[in-house]
Amino acid sequence: MEDLIGTKKLRGIEVQHLSLPFGSTCREVYRGSNVIEQMRQYTLSVLTPRECGISDENSWDHSLLWAPINRKRASTYGDRILPQYCNDAGLNDFTRAPKRFFVNVTSHIRWYLDRGVQATAVLVLRDKTIQNISKVKNHCNSQPSADAEDSYGMQIMTEAFEKLSYDVEDPSLVLVSYEMLMNIGDPYLFSIYEKLGIQSSYTPDLKDGNKVYLSP
Repeated sequence: MEDLIGTKKLRGIEVQHLSLPFGSTCREVYRGSNVIEQMRQYTLSVLTPRECGISDENSWDHSLLWAPINRKRASTYGDRILPQYCNDAGLNDFTRAPKRFFVNVTSHIRWYLDRGVQATAVLVLRDKTIQNISKVKNHCNSQPSADAEDSYGMQIMTEAFEKLSYDVEDPSLVLVSYEMLMNIGDPYLFSIYEKLGIQSSYTPDLKDGNKVYLSP
């Protein structure tokens, strides 16, 4: 990825991997019954490059996206100076995120495209019932909250499908079906590579994560 004014090479590619939502658990975040409104408040318009953000969360998942500031070296992080290319992108301070948050995929991708950065959203869709069961079992044991998150997350993905380009040479959106990947395997994987402009013959071991949620 070139930096946001296109003059300094930051790195070749930056991959931002997150879920909708990302981080923490429902129990730690939502209060009261107006969960949807809280989700809207916890939605970021863009996930900035790692160097432009910091996190108050002392968790491994947040540390993948931002440098944490509340560990033993907190004073070091607190003294960090916002890089110039973050200023040039229109940022006046480090970006922060709630414990559990959504990202608006459409505005996120457009933010990068508007700054001359080639950006593509890869949306991975999984069986609706199985992913809901997985969510309730692992990080959102409130069924109403889990259902509300699924509904809101789907709104975000539907908007991206309607507004971003995917049937073009350099797509800003690539749709991936988890179940197709499990069933078709390498040929489907290579078709994804092609859409993303990845020249590789690498084939990872594919393990079906759905199996554990299916009754015998």
